[in-house]
Amino acid sequence: YGHISDVIVSSSSRGMAILEFDELVDVDGIEKETGKPDVPIATTCLQKPSSRLRSSEIQRSKPVERPMTSVEFADFEAEVLATMMAGSKRKADKGESKFDNL
Repeated sequence: YGHISDVIVSSSSRGMAILEFDELVDVDGIEKETGKPDVPIATTCLQKPSSRLRSSEIQRSKPVERPMTSVEFADFEAEVLATMMAGSKRKADKGESKFDNL
C-alpha cells in the first residue's frame, strides 16, 4: 500500500497498531483491507491524504540523477583534498602525521 515509515504496536489485548506511511500508494486498497480469515483486521485512516489520491491517479516522478561535469568534479576533488590537507596539518601540529612515513 506504500512505504511504511513508522509502526506503533499496542500491548493491549485488542492488538491495535498504527502504521505511518511516507507515501500512501493505494488508498482504496488500505481502506478495503480485511486481513486473513483467521486474523481479521479493521482499518481506519486517521488522517486522509489531502488530495484524496487514488491508486490510478498517482503520478510518480523519478529523481533526476546526472553525472557530474568535469568542472563540478574538479571542484569536489579540490574540496576533498583541502579537507584532507587541513586534517593532516592539524595532526602534524599535534605530533606525527600518518602521512610522514609515505
